[in-house]
Amino acid sequence: MDVILDLMIHDLDVILYLTGADIVSLEAVGVAVLTERIDVANARIRFSDGLIANVNCSRVAPKRERKIRFFQPDAYVSVDYEARRIQVYRKAPPAPGSSYPQISAEQIDLGQGDPLADEVAAFVRSVRTREAPSVTARDGIRVIEACERIRTALLQP
Repeated sequence: MDVILDLMIHDLDVILYLTGADIVSLEAVGVAVLTERIDVANARIRFSDGLIANVNCSRVAPKRERKIRFFQPDAYVSVDYEARRIQVYRKAPPAPGSSYPQISAEQIDLGQGDPLADEVAAFVRSVRTREAPSVTARDGIRVIEACERIRTALLQP
């Protein structure tokens, strides 16, 4: 399995869920290093709502890092999946007499847990209760289609 379907798919799932917009263009590069398949990949994805996502993943990085970062005009949000922590930095108007904006920082600890076990439990609960799952089949198809577009882009010269 290549790194797109192994690792990148999770970040794509989060990004697609948050934007809801269609992909209008993408560029991707990748290389096989350890295996016969792509082990390191980068994709730049532009969405119809103006969002641009740069997604990087690697099986060969010297340090294991599972983070996703969001940038917007008034805030920077960093989600660390490994440490189960969110850091939010917000920009506020300058203090009286200053020309520089104020920056506030907030850290949110998500506590212990196992996201994969939580996902399986949610699926089992939706089957038992016959309620719609929080992640629909359409959500799954959408992320697989995005992965396939990235994989196809990797084959382009």
